[in-house]
Amino acid sequence: MAFFRFLYSIGLSDTCTPREIRQIRTINVLNFGFIVTVAIQLTLLLSWGQMSHSLLAGYLLVMLMVSTILIFWKKHKVASFISLVAFLSTAGLQAFYFQDLDEANFILLLAPLLSIVLFDSMRLKLGILGLSIVLYFLCNYWCGKPLFSNYLFLIGLIPSFIGMAFFYTKLITLENEKLTFNAMLAEQTERLTDFTNSMSHDLKASARTISSFSHLLSEQPGIQIDEKGSKYLNFILQASNRMSSLIDDLMTFAKADQQNILLAPTSIEAVVVEAKANLLSEIEATSAVIEYEELPILSANKRALIIVFQNLISNAIKYQPKDVVGHYPHIQISAQREEDFVVLSISDNGIGISKEFQENIFIPFKRFHAYDDYEGSGLGLSICQKIIEKHKGKISIKSTGPTGTCFSIHLPVNLKKKEKVMV
Repeated sequence: MAFFRFLYSIGLSDTCTPREIRQIRTINVLNFGFIVTVAIQLTLLLSWGQMSHSLLAGYLLVMLMVSTILIFWKKHKVASFISLVAFLSTAGLQAFYFQDLDEANFILLLAPLLSIVLFDSMRLKLGILGLSIVLYFLCNYWCGKPLFSNYLFLIGLIPSFIGMAFFYTKLITLENEKLTFNAMLAEQTERLTDFTNSMSHDLKASARTISSFSHLLSEQPGIQIDEKGSKYLNFILQASNRMSSLIDDLMTFAKADQQNILLAPTSIEAVVVEAKANLLSEIEATSAVIEYEELPILSANKRALIIVFQNLISNAIKYQPKDVVGHYPHIQISAQREEDFVVLSISDNGIGISKEFQENIFIPFKRFHAYDDYEGSGLGLSICQKIIEKHKGKISIKSTGPTGTCFSIHLPVNLKKKEKVMV
């Protein structure tokens, strides 16, 4: 049972869709079954001294093993294509060299049926079907048989045609449903955007009014305000400022699912430089030191990544030990390659975060410190997570308490330049 669980899990990842999972498991089972069968056949052929047949079996075995290795590398579509090409070429070689038409026809019948399961592209399915038919006629020609002599083969192609017709009809239906749904979603999103913009404007106007009149009251000549009154006015001003900041963060958080922005080659180093420029006053006020190594160019949205780095650097500056003589924020940014991802690490020498709180750090409005100690809305890291996930990446945290925090951002290397990301 453990072996079959392993076989079913080869090539799977958290980003696989249900259809991709079915395709990967299908090719895993097929490759395993044929590798075992061909390996046994090869052993018998070698023991019987049939070197010509052994070479053909060895060729098919090598191709299937290459396909399996590609699945380990998360290249299941290429692996499926190689497996089918191996089957079809083996069928042709069987007929051309050994006049074995029965085995060739079996493979040529199997290939189009497998393509229905293994591939999404209708062109690829039809291509495999067309290639199978062409090879059928060639195999009959090489074996000296009439081209239409094998009625069983021709009848056997009927399920392939029916399957592809069904797939095509289903594809058209899904495309129409998708267009209808997208149109409805776009309309609802536009309404929601208008509503949030209107609410944001009204709420910020109210907050500004409270702040402005509080300032006027505190500076109005002829009005004597005692110490207690001044304290209350200060509370009102702080609350109105917090309200404005919270509204801005809420708008950024809401827009993270509403706007379509195209990706483009983006210098991560340029992103860091711009984020630093936006935080210049905080950096100078705290004498923060920000160091970074040579950073890569990735397919991403520059404006969105600036928001991410600005939030992370701002947090690294903010969450520092208080009243420690000679202490200043020290932030290091680095990059390294891990398979199909680039991992960007942002580490600091701040107060860190306890392990029991790390699982909830990206939950909206989740705060672990009093506002008087460390100000903030509790939305910054949630915004970062949304943006990184829209780039098909992930963000994680590692902290060992008072020795600082390290955020790791995994971004894919080969994200398509024309792909839309919602930011």
